[in-house]
Amino acid sequence: MLGAAAAILVLLGGFWLAEALFGFRIDQADILYPFHSAARQAIGLILLGSGAAIAWIESRLHARRLHH
Repeated sequence: MLGAAAAILVLLGGFWLAEALFGFRIDQADILYPFHSAARQAIGLILLGSGAAIAWIESRLHARRLHH
């Protein structure tokens, strides 16, 4: 469950950063872009960092389960 949450955060944060920094936008999915570009850039960075941290925690927990 934690891995799925991390994947969603990383994907959404990545999409928002790609759109804000490089202009990459999925035209058919306007619902993915509810905020102004500067807000999406800041929130995208936070989401990407949070998702990476959660994925790292999940990998550490998984490694502990395998070794004990």
